[in-house]
This record gives sequence, structure tokens and C-alpha cells, in this order.
Amino acid sequence: MKKLALVLALLALAAACAKKPDSPQLPSSPLQPESGQQQANTQAPGSQRPSGHWQLVELHVDLQLEEGQRLSAVTSASLDAALQAAAQKTEQVRGFGPSPVVTRLDQAGVSVQIAWQRLDGDLRPVPLDHKQNGQLLIQVVAHAETPGERPSENRVAERSQRVMLPMPGALDDPAAWIQERATRAMVLALSDALGELWAGSASEAELEAYLDGETWQVQAACREIGERKLGKHRSRLEKLAKDTRKDLAAVCAAALGRLGDTASLPVLQSLLASGQPEVVDAALVALAGMAGPEARAIVSDTAEHHANSLVRRRAAQLLSNAVAPAGEVSAVTATGP
Repeated sequence: MKKLALVLALLALAAACAKKPDSPQLPSSPLQPESGQQQANTQAPGSQRPSGHWQLVELHVDLQLEEGQRLSAVTSASLDAALQAAAQKTEQVRGFGPSPVVTRLDQAGVSVQIAWQRLDGDLRPVPLDHKQNGQLLIQVVAHAETPGERPSENRVAERSQRVMLPMPGALDDPAAWIQERATRAMVLALSDALGELWAGSASEAELEAYLDGETWQVQAACREIGERKLGKHRSRLEKLAKDTRKDLAAVCAAALGRLGDTASLPVLQSLLASGQPEVVDAALVALAGMAGPEARAIVSDTAEHHANSLVRRRAAQLLSNAVAPAGEVSAVTATGP
């Protein structure tokens, strides 16, 4: 994190000292709208809002593993390269490294921490070379910053992903299998953190407008609506929570949990029957974080009667927590009996 802060501080200093061109032009990129095309993320000259299409001046991955979970072919360096390649294909990343032609508002640094743990059929930790079918729990935290006029004014966002995937006992190439899935989890956390940076400075009217934008904009706006507890948008979030796009549906379920309105209980309960594990878990965590006996009763019933044994265990785990994390999107549970 210190290295990231230093890079951003130097970037802010360079931007302050540089002579500003009369009319700076961004480089041509598929991420930029065509001339004259209007999009929700297009910024007017002098705007104090980022466009949401970021130049990543720093992207660093830190792999943190317990003994017995390491693979020689999967390292911080290999994950760093894999994340950069995958991030370049997303709508939110325009390029890497400092750029004098990209406004400071659209430059950011990202640090990603990732770890995983193999679990057996009873969700107990086992060595990575365990030969029986089980689960792989991947945990990612993405920390993103964009520079302010001073280092103390940097805007910061941090998002986490907790992903649980079914892991076969026999794999032809365990390193490739894990790296591919770890990269997907890192991209999700990176996208969430950048979306939070972008949406954090938006007005409520702008957030409402972004609900009709690109998918990443809708997700970021929904999450921010939940964070700010803007209850007037509850009905719209409930509709989006039923969307076929699983990542969007999960974000909206989490946002409904943050709003904490008991009127959303029927929608959240219906999501527990979703065929998308991410959506099921997001709804469970949302319910567990809501106050009142009605929400707790739904989680309790899920712990006893849900058809998926892993969902039952997850519900029981949430019930046992002294303080449930309100509305946080966490585990991706595996489907199956």
C-alpha cells in the first residue's frame, strides 16, 4: 500500500507542476465514445467527476497463502500478469502506466491481495494436493486510489470478493485451473473497487441516471445507492435483483440488505431459489444483516430446509455470527445436493 501511495503522490505532483495544454485530447480507444455519441459516462470539460474508464498507473498483486496451499507455477508475478491481461479487456480499464494525456481524475492505482484455501466435503481446511472432491475458497481484496491535489486528499475505495468453487479431487493442471479462477475473482474485485471510486462522487440524480447505463455503471450505482441508504430507489433495486445478469442481481440483493427495508423480504427470499450461487449467497448475507425477526426467520428456515447442503451450512454460519456483515456480497457457493 505504501508503494501505491507514493506512486499516486508523485502523479499528483507531476500533474500540478505540468503545463496544461489548451485542449487536452484523450488517445483513441475502443473505450471512448465515438465523436458526437452521448453516453452516461461522458464528462463535460472541467468536470470534477471521473469518466469511469481508468488509466491504471499502478497494478500490483500480492499473493498471501498458508503453508500447504502454494503452487510453484502460481505466484504474485504470474497473477499480476494474468490480471493485467484480463483487466485490459474490461470496459473500465483504458490502459496501464502514467499518461500525460489522460486527466488526473481518470488515473488510479490498484493493489490486490489474494489468498485461497482448499476445503474438503465438510468444508474443513485441507492441503492443496488433497485428492478428494471438495471446494476452493478464494478471498480477494482490491484497494483502489485516485490522486487528489495532495496525498491526504486521495480518493480511496476497497472491495472484497469471497468465492467458493467446487474443486475436483483430480486435476490435469492444478496451477492453470486455480490461476484462471483466481483471475476471475480478482477482476470482479478490481471492477467493484473502480466502480466505487467512480460512483462515490456522483450526485443522487446522477446515480439514478446511471441505472440505465452500461452494466458496470448500473452495478456501481446500485451499490452506492445501498451504501447511502437511498430508500426511494428500493423498487428499482428489487427489479434489478431479479435480472438475469448474475453479478448485477447479486449487487442489488446486497444493496437491498443495506437499505434494510422489510418490504424487500419477499424479493430476497425468492432469490434463495435462484439457480445462480452468487445471487443466493448475496441474498442470504443481505437477510442475515437485516434487523428484525422476520429476516432471521428466513435465514433459519434456509439453514434447515434449503435443498443445497452448502447453502444450508452457509445460512447456519451466518446465524451463528454475532454480527452479520450487512448486505456484503460474499461467498459464491457451489450448486449440488
